Amino acid sequence: MEELEYLFKHALAQEAAYESILIQRRKEIHQKVAQSIEKVFLERLHDFYGMLAYHYGMGEDLDKAEEYMIKAGEEAMKSAASSEALNYFQEALTIYRSKFGEKASPEKIAMLEKNIAHALFNRGDYVKAADQFSKVLEYHGEASPKTTVGIALRCVKGFLQLLTGIYFPQHKWKRIPDEKDKEIIALQWTKAKALASSAPTRYMIETFFMLPRFTAIDISRIERGFAILASMAVLFSWSGISATISRRILTFTGEKIGMNDNESYYHWLLIEIVHNILVDDFDLSHIDMASFNTLTEKMLRVGVFYEVIHEVLFFGWFFIEKGDFEKARDMAGMLGRIGAEYEHDQAKVFHLILEARLSIEQGRLKEAIDAADKGIPLAERLELKDVHLDFLSLKARAHIMLGDQEASKTCFRYQEEIRSNTRLIPYYLSDYVVVRSMFSVSCLEEAVDNGDNPRIRQLARESWKWGMQAIKASKKFKRDRVEVLRLLGTYSWLIGKHKKALKWWAASIETGERLKMRLDLPRTYFEIGKRLSEPQSPYQELNGISAAEYLNKAKTMFEEMALQWDLEQLEHVVAGNH
Repeated sequence: MEELEYLFKHALAQEAAYESILIQRRKEIHQKVAQSIEKVFLERLHDFYGMLAYHYGMGEDLDKAEEYMIKAGEEAMKSAASSEALNYFQEALTIYRSKFGEKASPEKIAMLEKNIAHALFNRGDYVKAADQFSKVLEYHGEASPKTTVGIALRCVKGFLQLLTGIYFPQHKWKRIPDEKDKEIIALQWTKAKALASSAPTRYMIETFFMLPRFTAIDISRIERGFAILASMAVLFSWSGISATISRRILTFTGEKIGMNDNESYYHWLLIEIVHNILVDDFDLSHIDMASFNTLTEKMLRVGVFYEVIHEVLFFGWFFIEKGDFEKARDMAGMLGRIGAEYEHDQAKVFHLILEARLSIEQGRLKEAIDAADKGIPLAERLELKDVHLDFLSLKARAHIMLGDQEASKTCFRYQEEIRSNTRLIPYYLSDYVVVRSMFSVSCLEEAVDNGDNPRIRQLARESWKWGMQAIKASKKFKRDRVEVLRLLGTYSWLIGKHKKALKWWAASIETGERLKMRLDLPRTYFEIGKRLSEPQSPYQELNGISAAEYLNKAKTMFEEMALQWDLEQLEHVVAGNH
């Protein structure tokens, strides 16, 4: 080009040159640059929205700056650059408010607030996203009730409307939705997803709020209507309220969702996975993993992060419990990649949760504690109190296995603080009570070994209390049931109720074999073999199998899964027997 070009080899030189230009002249140059970009790059102007917003902003052409801020934000959202999009939308809102002040259009404010909410949601900052969606819904006249009575009545009404819709569909799903219906339901659904991860109790309550409007309309006429209905199953599976209602919703919606609607099917599949893992048969063998991985990559390309990260997390848990650590590691790696590449905070949190749990089960206890320590401040920053509780449970479990009771107690103290200030749903309490049961039984065993009779009585009461809470939770959530039954067996054995212990252990084996819980089952075999081989044991076998046979069964499975920590515990017991 026949133009002068200036090259600055240092930023300070550029800054000095810039500051030497008079302010009015600077504004003129910025505007001239922006106008030149619009002229020269007309065919691919979308590549320059951010630059145009900057130059028009510096040139104090606020109309153009605001226009290109919004366009730049929308372009960033398309490319999954959520943090960049958030900055553009927030700046556009600031410019708009500065231009119009009290005369600002409520509709325009709501549009910009909605864009900010979606950017926060796509970044995984769910607490702020939910609050932002609330602002937009209030603009549409959808404020939540403030009194306890009002909240209760809305929840009951929503619950009854949903049951009518799924059991007597001929009485619901009739009215043709208008544009306002579509807008409000889309906002409520995205807000509900944000709350499910950040404030599960609010999620339960506020999802019921949307049901009277939702069940009144023909959901086949709104975008992903049956996927939204499928998500209602989580209200009953994840909360432990009713596996039957959850399955009914999944069956009803599964018949309606076409395989050509990838996003709806993928969301339905997430709810199906949650149901199967938490309250059903702990079996995902019917899912073709190759097809799932292909569809997952498609979802990532179109920015469906919420469903992807939750689906990958649940698959990770599933593979861990099945002892397939290679696949679990793949799931953890995928979460790490999503967190890094897309700056998605929730993916980063889930990555660390999966890493911590995987490390514990493989006996890499210090690595598990490190992962939990990295996850706790991130969960705190994102205000994810339930997830914070989960990290503390994982950390406490690792300390128990290391024999560090004081460190475990510290975790429990922090958990009690969270519990006192937060209403937690049963799912998150399940892990907590199981780890407390594990801790009490380990302390009881230490007291028994030391012959500390006063402490034995106290710890026996504590072990029973936590054991009963854990068994109650495991009736709703199958993942921990094999371990809980094993712990109750050990508790009974330690206090001298040997026959009762055998019944608990037999139930643990039956559950583990039925659900194919490959990870926890050999640990029950090991516990039975260890106790039956004690010199004072009044029993030599369970279900016709001897102590030595149980130890051999455990050893075989530990070796298959390369569980070195468990093998070391087993070898120590075998060496002591000889």
